[in-house]
Amino acid sequence: MFQCADKSKCVPLTRVCNREDDCLDGSDEADCPARFGDCDFDGKYHEDCQYTDRLDGNALWDQGKTSPIGDSGPQNDHTSGKGLFVFIDSPLLQPGDEVRMQSPLMPAAPADDLSIIHCRLKFWYHMWSLKDSAMGSLRVYLVDAQSNFTFLVWAKAGSRSKQWQFDTVPISQAAGYYVLFEAERGADASSIIAVDDVSFTPACTANYVPPATTAQASDGSPDLGIGLGVGVSVAVVIAVVFVALFLKKRNQIRRIEGLKGLTVDNPAFGSDIDFNDLSHAINDSIDSSGLTDGSPLAEGASAPAKKKKKRKSEPTLAVENPSYGATE
Repeated sequence: MFQCADKSKCVPLTRVCNREDDCLDGSDEADCPARFGDCDFDGKYHEDCQYTDRLDGNALWDQGKTSPIGDSGPQNDHTSGKGLFVFIDSPLLQPGDEVRMQSPLMPAAPADDLSIIHCRLKFWYHMWSLKDSAMGSLRVYLVDAQSNFTFLVWAKAGSRSKQWQFDTVPISQAAGYYVLFEAERGADASSIIAVDDVSFTPACTANYVPPATTAQASDGSPDLGIGLGVGVSVAVVIAVVFVALFLKKRNQIRRIEGLKGLTVDNPAFGSDIDFNDLSHAINDSIDSSGLTDGSPLAEGASAPAKKKKKRKSEPTLAVENPSYGATE
């Protein structure tokens, strides 16, 4: 039991955080964080709450602020009176038509002791008609996520009070499951059935682990724009690296081209240095390293390389180059 803050009374735990003040001071609804699976249906419940309309029914659930007819259904939502709820539009259906709505995949909620089940589904429903016999039925199922086995856990039929009604369903599931709401249209068009403010007790989501985030487009399909953006970014990086390597090679070739045709008298070696031969040798080295043929050095070189003389040692090379006007 929950004791109200003003100690005026105690209320059942199933009625704590059920969107209805049972304590005079409202303390039973004072600290109620939104939990996975909860839905007030005030917004886009397919996106905000991840509830889906089952396509194996005869129609889809509608969403509205008031019943489309005056002799059946709620005149406002359960909480503020200005919000939304989901309902079956019975005047557009045939007798016996079924409409189904399914919760997101809920985590396993096993009970340590079957006599004490802490996980409970809580929801508000509305089943009222001026013609009692015209009202259809509302059923709640649990769908096992592993076996896809569906079993009935709650059901009501016939006209109820004109006010919103509250109920709970104990849940003990060793595997993940879905909650399935199924409304069946009655014999008469005055058979509006509505659901609002679905919630779960904390024990139901104790094992909940948020799935990895996957961006989606507005229609629910994977958002290809993000993947495309990553691919473009990688392509840009590869292009930048390629251009940098190309410019580096071109600068090397230009420096070698500037030395072509020069013959410098080098006293250190006792012979002339033929830069045509030197450029040809470097060009051969570049080609052997995987650089493509057709570079200016490869096209311009025609004379075979001269055989280099043996060197006893490699002293510091000082070349007086008239073209540069300085000793290097």
